[in-house]
Amino acid sequence: PTLVTMAENGNIAPYDPQFLGESITLAANWAPNDPTTQQWLHHCHFNNLFDKTTRVTICSVANVDLSKDLNLKARNYGYDPQVDATSQYGVEWYNGGEQEKWDQGHMTLRDTIGWGTKEEAKQATTHVNYWTNITPQRSEYHHDLWGPLIEAPFREIIKNAKGQRGVELTGALFLESGKLDEKVREGYRIPVEQVDTKSDGSSDTRRVPNSNWKGVYWVDDKQDTLHCCFWIAYQDVDPRNNAWRLSSHDEIFGLLGLTDKLKHTQWFKAQETLPPSV
Repeated sequence: PTLVTMAENGNIAPYDPQFLGESITLAANWAPNDPTTQQWLHHCHFNNLFDKTTRVTICSVANVDLSKDLNLKARNYGYDPQVDATSQYGVEWYNGGEQEKWDQGHMTLRDTIGWGTKEEAKQATTHVNYWTNITPQRSEYHHDLWGPLIEAPFREIIKNAKGQRGVELTGALFLESGKLDEKVREGYRIPVEQVDTKSDGSSDTRRVPNSNWKGVYWVDDKQDTLHCCFWIAYQDVDPRNNAWRLSSHDEIFGLLGLTDKLKHTQWFKAQETLPPSV
């Protein structure tokens, strides 16, 4: 099939690098580390840096405005027309058989992207359910750790930010949780290559991220100062062991190999702040 280009994608409201103010530029157009395997995908309100080798998004960047939230949600998943379908993990990887243990983990959150005009919200909620924005997450991790840890504090931060606006970042990481006790990892360790039976009965291998990260940038309503905070959550650990920790822009951008590209930008100039749940 013919792939859709950025210009042809028809975004009503593309990601805005000056979403938090004219004096603040948080651009999401840095050159991929490997242009042959990584590609920027442009959607309504958000961009994804997608890795075609691992078939997951390593960094999504989204504009969120809760003051214009229409609470519009969509549950229909689809293939992203900007990427060949063979480079995306589709519905056959999630429904039925062994795939019942994997949930669809959204990188850019679907519950906060449906804002703006009705047309914008409808397009954004369609784009957020593309398979390029989905990563496999263990069911218990998805519901017991990732949801309560990430979504609730994220909404609380944006709700109290200037204009109820924020820039949301999310991605998948292939990390070992390292220092955590091996006992809490028993039965949860994820191999580098996961062999799974798909819903069509065939078997195949894929790389499942060991962890996910989340970041948020916002402007303080009182001091007019740019803030940020970051988390890492591990899904190769029993989620009952509270397997997450705070991170930083230094660590996340370093793990993504972006320090040299972004160190002189405003991504690194934000004041790091503890989230409200800590």
